[in-house]
Amino acid sequence: MLEGRSADIQAMSNLPTHSNPSPSLRELLRAGTLAEIQAAIGAGADVASFRDEHGYDAMQTVTFGCGATRDDEMPDLLRLLAAHGARLDGQSSHGESALSILSRQCRFDAIRSLLEIGAPEDLLAWTPLCREVAFGTLEDVRVRAAHSPNELEEKDRWSRTPFVLALALGRLDVAEMLLEAGAEREPTDHVGRPPIFHVVMSGRTDVVRWLLERGAVVDATDHGGSTSLLDAVEADDHAMVDFLLSVGADPNHEQVGFPALGCVESRAMAIRLLEAGADPSALRYEQQRLFLGATVGTASDPFEGLGLAEFERDRTRRFGQRNAQAMQVPFWVAMVRSGLTGYQAANHFGADTFDRTRPVWCANRMGQSLTLLPDGRVVQVAGEHEDGYDPDFCIYNDVFVHHPDGRLEIIGYPESLFPPTDFHTATLVGDRIIVIGSLGYQGSRVYGTTPVFALSIDDWRIEHISVSGEGPGWIHKHRAVLVGNGEIAVIGGKVLSQVGEEEISTINTRSFTLDLAARRWC
Repeated sequence: MLEGRSADIQAMSNLPTHSNPSPSLRELLRAGTLAEIQAAIGAGADVASFRDEHGYDAMQTVTFGCGATRDDEMPDLLRLLAAHGARLDGQSSHGESALSILSRQCRFDAIRSLLEIGAPEDLLAWTPLCREVAFGTLEDVRVRAAHSPNELEEKDRWSRTPFVLALALGRLDVAEMLLEAGAEREPTDHVGRPPIFHVVMSGRTDVVRWLLERGAVVDATDHGGSTSLLDAVEADDHAMVDFLLSVGADPNHEQVGFPALGCVESRAMAIRLLEAGADPSALRYEQQRLFLGATVGTASDPFEGLGLAEFERDRTRRFGQRNAQAMQVPFWVAMVRSGLTGYQAANHFGADTFDRTRPVWCANRMGQSLTLLPDGRVVQVAGEHEDGYDPDFCIYNDVFVHHPDGRLEIIGYPESLFPPTDFHTATLVGDRIIVIGSLGYQGSRVYGTTPVFALSIDDWRIEHISVSGEGPGWIHKHRAVLVGNGEIAVIGGKVLSQVGEEEISTINTRSFTLDLAARRWC
């Protein structure tokens, strides 16, 4: 749903962000710097007795933290916590210890620090050969492998063989020697992950290249269908993601319906995947808000100045009376900025949360497109809130325009001009956004046709485009890609049709091209 040139996408990286309120001790342990945690301890924070709801203590919580700013500080963070009473042998309700967490993350420098200050090594479940791979010399490993060849395929807590540990450490000379000693080249762990997954977790692009040169598959999957690219995205490892994409990793490979873009937690990572051709429809509502910059509010009371009377007056969707009508309704503006659901808003005002006759207007939507413009504006089109069973279910036909300076425009349209639309695509072509497809309300669907609209980015007027030729039909949840001068390819998605009295949904397996100049499907 997000279309445009790479330069247009990159322009969004300069949007301002908002600061967060003072973090809790848990938040500090997960993401704080050494200086911040040290200051909290100095102010009385008790790291010795800290436990969260899952039984994770301070040491385990710190080891879950990730990010480049903490990489060099991790060993010192662990020593700081230990000096103030944090346990070295603590285990969570899931049986995880600080050592085992660090082992999974391939943070062997931090493991060495913990072992040096007394953490029990048995929590790693390492064989003697594993230990030599981690801390011994090449000759130490050679001697142990020759003495105990049965250990070549024995695995640690995370089902990694000594060969996989050597790869994760970047010790290619050790890895080569273990292969010569008879180690399996493609062992998998308990969830079917081949070595490339563990190397990606370690952040070693040079070792990934070494594996690929020896036959490893960049999009190899585990038992759940995940690829190592998804792991790199979840870890927000930009260097690794860049490398994997450069060697052919598929940004649209899906793991149980969630491709890599559905795992992003930062705007920069989302931009990188979009530049690589990721399907923008994978962006969830929370991820779309990463792009909205200054129009997203963080006020403690998003409805300040609004009372029950204003809520009741404006709680329900209403259509515009003319093309591109400005509809700066204060309650709606507050809902866009806050991202709250209809239920949350009604509950805030003490109103009836189950009034099916008046669904609460909501900007927290599914099937809403998001388009980045070259000048930094972000455009969201229509979408739906909740499913048909919910009292606040509603399909919208409005447009939000988010400006880099924080201004927000809500623009409405007559229902007869632009029907309620969801799960469409929105492709930037020149000075227009081309909106294709929709799921729409049952009973309003015109089977055999494909709705196409052009939205002007100058005055926000919208027009229906009549298109000839054989199109995909009543399509939704598809992809639209600008493939030429004024041509849009429509691929994937689902097509609704009617057979007798029954509505049928089929997977679209064809590719259709819309020639905008000729207004014809090819």
